[in-house]
Amino acid sequence: RDLFEMPPVHIATDFDNNTKSGVIGDPTLATREKGERIVKELIERLADFLRLFKEEINR
Repeated sequence: RDLFEMPPVHIATDFDNNTKSGVIGDPTLATREKGERIVKELIERLADFLRLFKEEINR
């Protein structure tokens, strides 16, 4: 699945339940730009989640 098409919050399972090595994907396809994009997206999604969480607890 594409990381950017996943729901805002995702509970990961143990990868070793899904693969022999516990690793998913091909690291040879990684680039600095892809890593930066992933980190930026994760930070934005975490910030959105925390804002929503704060709104809920302040009701």
